[in-house]
Amino acid sequence: MNNQSTELMRSDANQITRYDNNALSAAYGQADNDAAIQIDAWYILSVLRKYFWLIVLITIVGTALAYLKVSREVPTYRSTATIEFNKHEQKILGSTDPFASTIADREYVETQIIRLKSKALAEYTATRSNLYKNKDIVPANTPRREGIKIATAKIRSGLKIASIPRTRILKVSHEGPHPQASAAIVNALITSYLDSTVEQKFKESERARNFLSERLAESKKNLEKSERILVEYARDENIFDLRGGTDASSLEVNSIVALNDALSTAQSKRIEAEQAFLTAKAGARRQEILENPAILDLKQRLSQLTSEYREKSSLYKPKYPIMVNLQERITALEAELESEKQTLYQALIASEEQAYEAMKSNEKALAEKVRGLKASLQTEQQSRIQYKIIQRDVETARTQYEGLLQRLKDVTISSGVGASLVSVVDKAEAARSPFRPNLKESLLLAFLASLSLGTLISLGLNYLDDTIKTPEDIKRAIGLPTLAVVPKFNTKDSTFTDMLQEPKSQISEAFLSARTSLDFAISGGRPKSLIFTSTQPSEGKSTSVAAAAFVYARMGSRVLLIDADMRKPSFLADTTKTIGLSGLLASSDDMNADLLQNSILKAEYAENLFLLPVGVIPPNPAELLSSPRMVELLKQAEDLFDIVLIDAPPVLAFADSPHLSRICQGTMLVVRSQKIRPKALKRTAERINESGGRILGTVLTHFNANAAGYDSGTYYAYGSGAYSYGEKKNITSTDKEKLKLSLFEKG
Repeated sequence: MNNQSTELMRSDANQITRYDNNALSAAYGQADNDAAIQIDAWYILSVLRKYFWLIVLITIVGTALAYLKVSREVPTYRSTATIEFNKHEQKILGSTDPFASTIADREYVETQIIRLKSKALAEYTATRSNLYKNKDIVPANTPRREGIKIATAKIRSGLKIASIPRTRILKVSHEGPHPQASAAIVNALITSYLDSTVEQKFKESERARNFLSERLAESKKNLEKSERILVEYARDENIFDLRGGTDASSLEVNSIVALNDALSTAQSKRIEAEQAFLTAKAGARRQEILENPAILDLKQRLSQLTSEYREKSSLYKPKYPIMVNLQERITALEAELESEKQTLYQALIASEEQAYEAMKSNEKALAEKVRGLKASLQTEQQSRIQYKIIQRDVETARTQYEGLLQRLKDVTISSGVGASLVSVVDKAEAARSPFRPNLKESLLLAFLASLSLGTLISLGLNYLDDTIKTPEDIKRAIGLPTLAVVPKFNTKDSTFTDMLQEPKSQISEAFLSARTSLDFAISGGRPKSLIFTSTQPSEGKSTSVAAAAFVYARMGSRVLLIDADMRKPSFLADTTKTIGLSGLLASSDDMNADLLQNSILKAEYAENLFLLPVGVIPPNPAELLSSPRMVELLKQAEDLFDIVLIDAPPVLAFADSPHLSRICQGTMLVVRSQKIRPKALKRTAERINESGGRILGTVLTHFNANAAGYDSGTYYAYGSGAYSYGEKKNITSTDKEKLKLSLFEKG
């Protein structure tokens, strides 16, 4: 491969690196979110499997302690009685009962529960039923007062009252070491409760009678006093009750009404008389005078004389004696007619005036009488106002007295005759078997509690131990896949070199899987250069890079393994045979293929595996590894070999690995199980990402499936279970040295 193609491949790798770095950053956030919002049930089961024996131990100890405790407890017996509260209190006298009907609602039942639990009822029961003399309750020869206190305390301490939902039924129970005594206490308590309820009603009736008697006597005195004041006031004010308690002033009112009617009539007549008088005086009634018989007679006579005069005027002269006589008679008759008219007119005026004056006098008299009656009625009404006030006081006092008297009669008759709200459904009987302890229930609860406690302790211990243990932990921490899982193994029967050479060994199987994943890691296929690093020392990166080198070499690829850990080399070699990596980087000769080939060693047991050891350990490893000569060396190695594997120092300890990961096409991050915490692993990945490196995946070493809480068969593909090679043994430091010294020789 020429330099131009190498540059193109490196440019393509850098582009992919930038893309994958962004994806890696997104993976961190996604992993955090998934860990925050999801609960992995299989993970919890694995934790429980990991701490299985701890959970079993805690469960056994807890159950055993519960058994010892239960076996030492004194048996407790429970006796229970059932009482019922009627909805309404039945009244024998019906509506004549002065007390309001009690309704047994929820508040009433709760109140009665408190009464049943009260100290007063317990003491009353102990005294009334002689429970203080019961030897099962109070020790013998105990003084009476002290015995009552002891019995009261035992009644209250063992008393249990429970209400049945949606009913008015109570379960009254007592728990104690003696079944007969518990039954006696419950029955005595209920009897005392019923008796105290009846006594309370009688006491309430007695208090009501006394109260009503006192108020009745006081009301009677007030009534007598009010009646006496009413009589004295009526006598002093001359007020008479003529209608048996009705208003006596109605007589005067009737008189005034009658007089007012008469006065109105008189006023009308007076007005008519006055009008007639004025009419007559004005001459408007002269027609009535002309129609008077006397006037008509005179007018008739005058008419006859006038007719006779006219008849004879044709015969005689006016001065003729006959004519003169007729004229004189006519003149005299006219004078008489006029005089009669005047006389009648004066008589009419006088008559109308007399009638008017009479009507006027009558009207005045009636008006004076009405005014007098009104004044008298007003005076009487003023007196009757106070009279009515006193009379109302008398009526109020009488009503109060009669009401109290009737109330007293009702209380006297109906006291204590109402049926009780409480009835006994079942009496308490002595229990045949103890209520407590319940061995089966107690052991079951202890078992469940101990199991829960062991589970919580296991989860707590696992939470405190947050080191990376499984590939899932790596996925949650940094969002990267695990390409190889190396189980923990022993090498007593087989050396590490033998296991690498065996295709079906644990190491080979693990890195065969990693090789398959790496073949598709980048767009160009398998990366040309690959660095193996870790977070801290002793995580198995040197073992992993050696195993990967053997796997690639066995598959026919030319592999160069570069030991770039210049502080603590893993692959030792004779410095007389090669100048090593430090010599190549420090040399001033031009970097070419011949110089590189003269510096590498060939593996003893692998045909296509070569090593470039550290060489002489320099004082400035970071400067050498970050120099441009290291880039040139890597280009030459990629041209000569199919794949270049680099063993680099830990990331967090030194700055070497970030520089190397930047110039290589891929990075493998080695993680030791149960050693590295997620934060440290995340920081390692971030440093490589920030330097421009590209992490292709991780290798999990020293994995113990059982210790992590998994079945060993879960990871059979990595050399566990039936597919494992040899026994599971730990590799020793001696085996490591053999590996370092025997793998490679001068090529």
